[in-house]
Amino acid sequence: MRLVLGIGLMVLVVAGGAGYFWWRYYGPGATGGPKQSGLVDSSPGKVPPAEEVVPITSATVTTRAVKRTIRVVGNLLGQEEVLLAAKIEARIRKVARDVGDRVKPDELLAEMEDRDFKLAKDEADRAVGVDLAKLGLSELPGPGFQINQVPLVLRQKSFQDNSQAKLDRIRRLGQVATREEVQTAETDVEVALSNVRAALLEAQTLLAGVKQRQASQAICAQKISDSRIVAEQLSADRKAAITRADSGGVPATSLEWVVAQRLISEGELARVGTPLFKLVLDNPLKMQAALPERLASQVALGQGVELTVEAWPGVVFRGQVSRVNPTVDQASRTFPIEVTVNNSDRRLRPGMFARAEVVIRASESAVTVPEEALTTFAGVTRIFIENDGMARMLQVRPGARLEVAEAKGGRVSIWVEISPVSGSQVIPRPGDKVAISGLGRLADKTRVRPRAES
Repeated sequence: MRLVLGIGLMVLVVAGGAGYFWWRYYGPGATGGPKQSGLVDSSPGKVPPAEEVVPITSATVTTRAVKRTIRVVGNLLGQEEVLLAAKIEARIRKVARDVGDRVKPDELLAEMEDRDFKLAKDEADRAVGVDLAKLGLSELPGPGFQINQVPLVLRQKSFQDNSQAKLDRIRRLGQVATREEVQTAETDVEVALSNVRAALLEAQTLLAGVKQRQASQAICAQKISDSRIVAEQLSADRKAAITRADSGGVPATSLEWVVAQRLISEGELARVGTPLFKLVLDNPLKMQAALPERLASQVALGQGVELTVEAWPGVVFRGQVSRVNPTVDQASRTFPIEVTVNNSDRRLRPGMFARAEVVIRASESAVTVPEEALTTFAGVTRIFIENDGMARMLQVRPGARLEVAEAKGGRVSIWVEISPVSGSQVIPRPGDKVAISGLGRLADKTRVRPRAES
């Protein structure tokens, strides 16, 4: 019962409030209600107020050459860096090149003392001559040489033939020859045969000794060659890879090393493995950088790259993407790329820090608007086009940003490339007017007028 009474009282209160509102603003006792409440007066003979017109400043939609880029940073490195080390233990006799010198492949850098190696080679040469003389040869025989044709073996073979002939003669005498004479002749034949076999073994031993001393000769000759420290000669395959035109390479004739470090002095004893020189191939250079994995589909070989370094402010150096790592680092979620940079004028140096932009797309007629024309809310970017005194709202996707220097005053303004959100959507055309002020008061189909000049 109490619940019913409560509901009834609430109904009466709401009905009374509604009646009072009607009587206050629309009944016979209404006194200027619409003006006080902000509602439009629709009474006969009354004229509704005009729709609000928003003053705006506008700019002209313009087409410009735009490059869509990815910004990366990295260090410049030599295309090749080589640390030359001593292959023999010897004293440094002469230093022919120093830091900063440019050298061609196989050009002399330093010389090491080689007198001991030359003496060892002479000794090996004489030992080879002695062994060849024992074999009765003046030079080492070729592959088809028969060891049983050397004089040492032929002499014993002659003794064997003579003993065999003597035995045959005695046997032909029959009963005339005594048994002692036959046994003596047979023994001589066996001894001669053993001498032939011994001569063959001696000849083979001498021939093996000659080959061993020849190896000693080659080792001594190599040590004499290693005593000359020369600039590294690149392999044909590596040289071809560096000079490839499609990877930003340079002509093969311009490949030369620069001495980055000299680590020894004349008179110093260099042991095996002692670092001597560090050489860098500084043309072309390469820059290594890491990109987020989300950009993997946008980076490809051959894309242009623009680099800047602090040593040359305002100067843009150009290169190409020459390597793209096919794997992604699981820890950093990045993948490395390598950029080849032509450095023919040698203004860039290995080790410099560089900022680069990888050009993933270029357009000569991209639609651009001033940055002030963009308004973004909840991840949606819009612009307002002025058309016959009315603002039309368009949703766009912003792209590359450009710094544009104005003709008057030299002021730099930022313009932004815009594109449609979907393929069927219409975007502004060059020459259209886009609002750049009063955006907070604009909505689709809002009436607008040019802002008066102050």
